[in-house]
Amino acid sequence: THKKKKKNESGWKMPKADRKKSSALDGVHVVALDGLYHLNMESLDAEEGREKGWLKLSESINSVDDMLLFISQHGGVPELSATKKTDMVVGGHASDPRVQKHYEGLATAMKQKTSNSRKSKTALTNEDMVRIGGVVKWTYLVSIVHEWKTAAQGFKVGQDGSDEVSMSSISLTHPHLLRPGRNYYLGASPSIEEDDGVFGISSMRSVVLVDFKRGIEAVGEALKRNEIKRSRLSVSWRDFSVNGSG
Repeated sequence: THKKKKKNESGWKMPKADRKKSSALDGVHVVALDGLYHLNMESLDAEEGREKGWLKLSESINSVDDMLLFISQHGGVPELSATKKTDMVVGGHASDPRVQKHYEGLATAMKQKTSNSRKSKTALTNEDMVRIGGVVKWTYLVSIVHEWKTAAQGFKVGQDGSDEVSMSSISLTHPHLLRPGRNYYLGASPSIEEDDGVFGISSMRSVVLVDFKRGIEAVGEALKRNEIKRSRLSVSWRDFSVNGSG
């Protein structure tokens, strides 16, 4: 809330679409965190964009304001900070201060969730933070809008001649797209509990080569984490043995 006041004082206004481009995000509240909104063309995200066809759609986004406008253009409710209505938080880069601050708050909320039993109708609670979860890559939001729009091209026109696409949305026809797999988060989100397939390869979305590359990357990261854990355990055991023999 403090950040919003500061932007208003400098003449900043929430970007709002003059006309909707789609109803893909109707009813979805999305927070876009300040940060670096830039797609590295050598990254797996860009490779996915080329393979799945959403790369061109992402070209209009180069800042958080562009991201907020994109959300509005596709029927979503853009937000600057999380509220009880927030469905998703997106960010630019894992190293962005706002992204790191969000994860710090999420970690605290997860530790204190069981001890905070008081409910609030207005203030954000630990349970709310855990429900909202980690920070999703901004490119994921672009990808699901593209995926939904592609699927919507096959929707039928209503008997009264109305366009059913304009009366539909991701939350109504493809709600699984609002539950990103682990590979679509900035950093490792500690709140992911759903089964999103083997090493993040989803069984709910179309799979292309880059998805398997992400899976291999996830395997490598898991091996590194396990190796670090084993090395710490071996050091602790050696210390125990030395101290115990003395």
